[in-house]
Amino acid sequence: MSMITADRKGRALRAVENFTFQHPQLVGRGLGVLRAVKPVLRVGDVAIVTRYSDVREILSRDDDFTIGLYTPKMEAAAGHFILAMQSTPRYEHDVSVLRLAVPRSDLPRIQDVVDGVLDEIFADTAGRLDVVRDLTDKVPARLSARYFGTPGPDETTLVHWGRRIFREFFYNIRNDPVIAGPSAEAATGLVQHIGENITARNGRPSGADDVLDRMLQLKIDGHLGVDDAWVTSYLFGMVVGMLPLTSKATALAIDVLLDRPGMLAGAQEAARTNDDGLLWGYISEAMRIAPQSPGQFRLAEGDWTIGAERGRSYTIPAGTRVMAATQSAMFDRRVFPHPREVRTDRPASQHLHFGYGLHSCYGRYISYQAQIPRMVKALLSQRNLRRADGGAGQLAWQDAFPDSLTVEFDPS
Repeated sequence: MSMITADRKGRALRAVENFTFQHPQLVGRGLGVLRAVKPVLRVGDVAIVTRYSDVREILSRDDDFTIGLYTPKMEAAAGHFILAMQSTPRYEHDVSVLRLAVPRSDLPRIQDVVDGVLDEIFADTAGRLDVVRDLTDKVPARLSARYFGTPGPDETTLVHWGRRIFREFFYNIRNDPVIAGPSAEAATGLVQHIGENITARNGRPSGADDVLDRMLQLKIDGHLGVDDAWVTSYLFGMVVGMLPLTSKATALAIDVLLDRPGMLAGAQEAARTNDDGLLWGYISEAMRIAPQSPGQFRLAEGDWTIGAERGRSYTIPAGTRVMAATQSAMFDRRVFPHPREVRTDRPASQHLHFGYGLHSCYGRYISYQAQIPRMVKALLSQRNLRRADGGAGQLAWQDAFPDSLTVEFDPS
């Protein structure tokens, strides 16, 4: 294949991939067809699994269907951290140590930080706001600075680093060098930045009592394996895992709400009356309608059979790249009755917003109990919320991530 032909093919494939991310509802309808007529579709060395029970089976059999597609990229960028590990003694050790630095008991503090950032954001508005750039990007970036201890050279750089690295790790399954190059530069920048933060504290806690401080204290206390490289790897992993997806999931949920007047009115009423449980029900449905990703990829490490316990079976050969289509699974009427209806009382345990199994999102409570609902609530509490006129009021994209969405409201 000539270089020109290869370049054209690469551009075409990137365009298809970007379309997939930028039109989640259309993709969902396509996956729904597969779920009905071909629940496990194999095309070459890729298999798309679309039924709820099969998706959960794939994600729960982490020794059979591994994260081997991601691990080499992660380790090359920032060393070992739990996103890149299978269930091993080292994984168990690192998770237990990480919980000392990022305990769930910090949730009230995290919520206070988020509330403070939201106060800053809405104090600066004059009835017009870019949902992505002024809200869903800023909140996790400032939480990264004030809670994790990783402020970035500036917020925009930190956000762009996170997007480029995340895209390479989790979306670039075919190893496109056009995506890999900018990601490598971003990873180098983030690793250096975290190293500079450690150096600025002379490798010791500064008294800030943020996550970086706690990790440095763990190092001083002599916890096995905790050194500057460990601290760097885990701060790197938390920044990359939190910023892009928190922003993307929130922006997409808001876009869905703005598209549906009845759904928006119900969510606004819940926000104004502080019915946080009902509000999360609306947000969960919006995230189900337009999720941040159609699914998660796994690598079949052997010739495996799925579905056997349910009276049917599918064989997936070793080396197959398996997409567990979580988006499709959350529209499977066997688990989600009347899936196209908005129902705010669906059991939270059935949702797959944050994955399932060993590699479900480690910091999901930071997202669903602090950042996402608080960002949405702050915006929906504004009077006469509406899209801005013209193209500014439509969700714009930069490759696989939302980039802009302008709304207007009556100033308080």
